Amino acid sequence: IMGNIIICETKTTNIPYTFENTKVEVFSYEELCFYLYNNSAIISLEQMDIKFVTWIAHELAMVDLAENITKLRAKEAILMDILVEIFTAKNYYTIDEVKIFIKQYERLRNLDQYEREKIKGDCFLAYKRYIKAADIYEELLTKEAEIGNKELVGNIYHNHGIALAHNLEINEARLSFLTAFTYNGNMESLKASFLVLASQGDESRVKKEMQKYNLPYEFYQDLLEEFEDTREDIRNMSIYAKVEKAIYNKNQGNMVGYDQRMNIILNELKDEFREQAI
Repeated sequence: IMGNIIICETKTTNIPYTFENTKVEVFSYEELCFYLYNNSAIISLEQMDIKFVTWIAHELAMVDLAENITKLRAKEAILMDILVEIFTAKNYYTIDEVKIFIKQYERLRNLDQYEREKIKGDCFLAYKRYIKAADIYEELLTKEAEIGNKELVGNIYHNHGIALAHNLEINEARLSFLTAFTYNGNMESLKASFLVLASQGDESRVKKEMQKYNLPYEFYQDLLEEFEDTREDIRNMSIYAKVEKAIYNKNQGNMVGYDQRMNIILNELKDEFREQAI
């Protein structure tokens, strides 16, 4: 994920290249390398198109690299060869680091198709592309019997639950976490099912559900602390603050202000959904 500080020694452009599937923008050769190096699971040969090559030539002023990518595409080179060409155009990555990338890339290619698809879903999950991630997990789970690996199936269900929870599909998320636990036996999956249940504000139901698993009281206390931390994160979200202001307007009898704020919130949520769906 583009969260690290990247020292740029080459040209930085005001016109970024946007990777459409994650909406990540890169402004320099160094940022481009960092993104490609760390996201090979969701990079495709189709993305190395004329738009991409033109951006490298015009915005980064790296005409030689653009021409080399074009030649490799004409020769029907594999994606790894093009990525290595990009990494070695300048000195952002050392030869040893490029060798490590090649090994990691080969390891990814040698995984079975289900593991590769899960990793792809996980990448989209990390970039908060929750609808894309959920779609990948759901497609994988239609092949549940074929996968054969109980732990892998459980982990797919768990991450599917995370994607659903972020899409506010709370009941479906809880069921996905519970199913994950039946497959992987991971207490984190079970805990996640209780967290989404706690988000609905029914503590008695949480306790009742926990009793089915003979969990100690300490587990419940830890759960509440974790839920409070999560709730504090939600309070710090701008959308939460806007909802609070809207409710304040309503309580003060200012229905015009309430309607205006709610319209803004709904429009933001619609825009976010459209962005997710692309």
